[in-house]
Amino acid sequence: MRLRGMEKKIEATRQKYVAESKGQTNETNDTRAQELQQEAAKIEQARRFAYQDMQKKQNEGLQPIIEKAQTAIDAVAASKGVVYVLDASVGKGLLVKKGEDLFNDVKAKLGF
Repeated sequence: MRLRGMEKKIEATRQKYVAESKGQTNETNDTRAQELQQEAAKIEQARRFAYQDMQKKQNEGLQPIIEKAQTAIDAVAASKGVVYVLDASVGKGLLVKKGEDLFNDVKAKLGF
């Protein structure tokens, strides 16, 4: 992975600079410290971009699945004359005392 290579390179450079620091001027050591901070910032930015790209690809992959599920839910609800479909899954904070469960019908519509 590109990030690991960048991290190894910055760590090797840091170790080199630490080993050489006693023989360098304060100005050189300060410049080297700034260089390492800039490289670390580049790595962090690359990490953020990689994460955002991964999230984007994940969302793009999920979108057709979500659309297919929504189409199946709409079709089953329409066929049964259901006007409202509520998500009563665990963690949604919705309690339904009475109502028709469309899960098995939607599952069948999706081919499961």
